[in-house]
Amino acid sequence: MGKSSTDNVNAIVRTVINISVNILVLAVMLMLIYTYAGKGYEFGKAIFTEEGMTDEENAKEVVVTIPKNSSSGDIADIIKKAGLVKDKNVFLVQLLLSEDKDKIEEGTYTLTTADTPAVIIEKLAKTGLKEEETQ
Repeated sequence: MGKSSTDNVNAIVRTVINISVNILVLAVMLMLIYTYAGKGYEFGKAIFTEEGMTDEENAKEVVVTIPKNSSSGDIADIIKKAGLVKDKNVFLVQLLLSEDKDKIEEGTYTLTTADTPAVIIEKLAKTGLKEEETQ
């Protein structure tokens, strides 16, 4: 009888350990889902609602140069380094989703810190606004 009670205790211990491990794995998965769902939501929200870096009153002009054969990633780097957007990756997605993504040409452009990403993309896509053509 001693052996079967030991077997019963071992089975109960294994069951408790299995349940505990399952609960722990579930808790970690829920925590990861909650964390990354929140980050995904914020990223998506930024793509469609991002504003300019400053308001119109405090806007500063910034001159950027887009070199020949620049990729979308290169353009996003240039715009971020110029202080025109908060997040390079958000701007990159906005650019890739834009109808004007293939219309951006090399050149020097004058933008402002009040420009929204959509306005920046629009200005970069309109060759008539390039500084070198207006001088």
